Amino acid sequence: MDTVPASNLSARALKALPLVISAGLLWLIAGQLTDYNVLNKADLPVLALAVGCALSLDCLIGAFKWWSVLGFLGHRLPFGQVCKIWCGLLPLTFFAPLQSGHALYPVALHRASGMTLGHATESVVVDKGVSLLSTFALIGVGQWMLPANHPLASQWIAIGAWLPVVLWFFDRSVLAYAGRWRFFADRSRLLTHPLSAACKAKLLVIGMIYQCSDSLSAWLACVALGLHIDATLVFGAFPVALLLSYLPITFSGFGVREPATAWALGASITWDQGIWVGALVDVLEYVAPAIAGVLALPWLLRRLAQAVEGADETSALD
Repeated sequence: MDTVPASNLSARALKALPLVISAGLLWLIAGQLTDYNVLNKADLPVLALAVGCALSLDCLIGAFKWWSVLGFLGHRLPFGQVCKIWCGLLPLTFFAPLQSGHALYPVALHRASGMTLGHATESVVVDKGVSLLSTFALIGVGQWMLPANHPLASQWIAIGAWLPVVLWFFDRSVLAYAGRWRFFADRSRLLTHPLSAACKAKLLVIGMIYQCSDSLSAWLACVALGLHIDATLVFGAFPVALLLSYLPITFSGFGVREPATAWALGASITWDQGIWVGALVDVLEYVAPAIAGVLALPWLLRRLAQAVEGADETSALD
């Protein structure tokens, strides 16, 4: 009987670990819930509006952010092409463990557009960096919106949030150091097309609009469930919950986002209500875009297949 190598078993266990952790956390959360009738009170038209807003921000604005990064780095690609790649990857990255789905973006861009893998990877790193910095900026802005007695209202949180954003605008020394390495100097567009302060400001604004989709979904979820909560509190506190959900230990943040939401909004709603709000954010921000992205998936798979066939033909001729 053939045996599975230990290395393969370890790889499978590592891939399954986030799903196991999420399932365990969700099981614990479900065991603590006492009110299962919250969703019965949901306002369906508001939820439909929430789905439309989430898809618009997550799909269109997300793709526009990446397209803007590519443009600032000197890559002139049609927005429609970038949007199809972005949306087609949503269902694929949804199931990828440990945030590994982000590694599919440069491969897909490379094969679908013909861009070098190095340049594609660089654009993805910059794009994901903009998203993370935009989350920090939203946390910083949120500090001005939170009441002074809120548990998350802290000058240290504000300083910790704004510090990486400010440092990004003074990264020339880091780029200069990277330019000393031949590997980066020969492959990086960021070194030959450094982002100006104006470009960074534009990307930060676009990124904040894109990243506020989760907070908007959380607020609309509260409205749909008939929860009376100040919108400024949701937009002020939820970005912290969003940041916590980025931890690469669960399946797309499931099992972390729900209690983080309940904790962040706990000053105005009950724990059970906060859990259900977090669950609706799961559906609006992750499940719905993944389902919508299936529409672009056949186009992306065809482009990837054509690129692979072309590479195989070239290798055969060589």
